[in-house]
Amino acid sequence: MPDIKFIFCHGGGVMPILLGRMQGFSGWRGVGPERMKAMFPNGVYSEFSKLYFECAQAYAPEAFSLVRKVVKPDHILFGTDYSYFNVSHAVGQFKALDIPDDLRTKIAGTMLQRFCHAGKPEVRCGLVKRSLALFTLLTRCTLALKL
Repeated sequence: MPDIKFIFCHGGGVMPILLGRMQGFSGWRGVGPERMKAMFPNGVYSEFSKLYFECAQAYAPEAFSLVRKVVKPDHILFGTDYSYFNVSHAVGQFKALDIPDDLRTKIAGTMLQRFCHAGKPEVRCGLVKRSLALFTLLTRCTLALKL
């Protein structure tokens, strides 16, 4: 199902770190190059780059840098751990990153655009209530991120 968009929180956690290890499975007898090719036709890194990552608590320079190296810029989303932390906590961490302005704008701006259509929440699987809550949170974050 190639149209499903998977979004991983916290910059993917340890996933970016494990890519090299997963690529190395081609040398295992139990996996081997043929099975790896069947699972990842264009390679592990190519398949990984199709995923989306929100970066709540992943704004440490080394963590964010690793995500940037293996994920397309338009697949990186601003993220926050609201309600555990105020939105301003994530905004401050994000603004402190040493990244180009065009990337910062893209990450800050794609969040609302990606998940909302014509100003209304995108509703799938009947999750109307959760979608409205997400829309409200994304709107707050977008307003806080005005750069």
